[in-house]
Amino acid sequence: MNALRISNFPKICRFIPVNEHFEGDHVVQQLVKEAGNTIFARRFKKGIMAFGLDESIKNTFVSCIAGQLNYHPFQQISTPSSYESSEHRLVLDALAHSIVREGGLRLERRFGYPTLVVVEDEKPERFRALRKNLSEGSVDAQLSGVSNGYKWYEALELHLEFRVDRLWLIILPVLWIDSPAIEGVELLPSMQPMRLIELLSIENQAYTT
Repeated sequence: MNALRISNFPKICRFIPVNEHFEGDHVVQQLVKEAGNTIFARRFKKGIMAFGLDESIKNTFVSCIAGQLNYHPFQQISTPSSYESSEHRLVLDALAHSIVREGGLRLERRFGYPTLVVVEDEKPERFRALRKNLSEGSVDAQLSGVSNGYKWYEALELHLEFRVDRLWLIILPVLWIDSPAIEGVELLPSMQPMRLIELLSIENQAYTT
């Protein structure tokens, strides 16, 4: 496990009241996807929390808005907890998209959590320093490949946690496989995930939402 401290993060977001028959977060994500707007939203109690332009928010949720847009001050994100709240997930969504925007990574979901999957062909220069570092201690410095016909990629699963009075981005190195495993077939024998987390340190860039 790896962790990066987040020194600055949003303290407030838009709050959209919705009618009592509105369903859960899966509906929110579907509406965002269908609208194609650059907003981030999560279901929260009697409404929806969101980042984005008011016009885009209204257009996305025009079918379910039940009042005027308001503001929601974050409360749970800076409180120690054993689970990720809707506030954590909203900020994490925006953070993940800001990292992907630099190119060379694609955003997937693993158990509901943002997962950054390497796409070397899209922006090879972004991984040049990482490959060089890995080759010093590893014969094979591949970040993606094919095993038994299945395409695999190095990836990072992201979480947010508030510990010791600070907000942390928790980064878990994982392997992403495009196709599901077939029972009885060993797809990745004797393979250990490399630390793609080094990419963020090597670049020495700060990502904020």
